[in-house]
Amino acid sequence: MTVDYFLECLSTLHWSQRHLARILNIDQNIVLSWGDGSEDIPPEISHWLNERASYARTVPFPSNESSF
Repeated sequence: MTVDYFLECLSTLHWSQRHLARILNIDQNIVLSWGDGSEDIPPEISHWLNERASYARTVPFPSNESSF
């Protein structure tokens, strides 16, 4: 996963790098290093994140215009 695609996935999910660190329960500096390209994103994280972003593109988040 490229850095650009990593950041695109986070944007699609409306997640910050800090939020991803909390979700994964890891130090935010690890995720920040993925985001600046100084560390490779582990393949299992790449796959996991890609699956979630792909789903979010297919089934978008509900809009504020929906009546709940």
